[in-house]
Amino acid sequence: MAHPEKIEVTYKVKATRDDDTSEVTRTLDMSKLSDNDILSYALDSIIILSQAQDRRNALKKDGDGSIKEVGIYVVPKPGQRTIADPMTKLVKLIGKEKADAAVAKHGSAEKVLDIIKSLI
Repeated sequence: MAHPEKIEVTYKVKATRDDDTSEVTRTLDMSKLSDNDILSYALDSIIILSQAQDRRNALKKDGDGSIKEVGIYVVPKPGQRTIADPMTKLVKLIGKEKADAAVAKHGSAEKVLDIIKSLI
């Protein structure tokens, strides 16, 4: 896998959380990095995403506050937001009891969400 030596990126940054946001442009010079070095950076980023997901799962209302020791994290494409499963969305919208009843009546959380969307 060949990687580019230089990439120009633009991003927003604050010196402190109380400061105004500034947009900056940087040229990332990766000419001294191997493909394995770049993969290592990518894995560091993916681990951070996985840790954040673990914390969110542990802090869910129906969670027990613990983090599973073994599991699978499906890595999303860069820039793609993780979408909650349909039942989780439905419970947040209408509550657990109503969500369970609606799924029993209509067959799936996806169908219930589609019905709700059609009413909006």
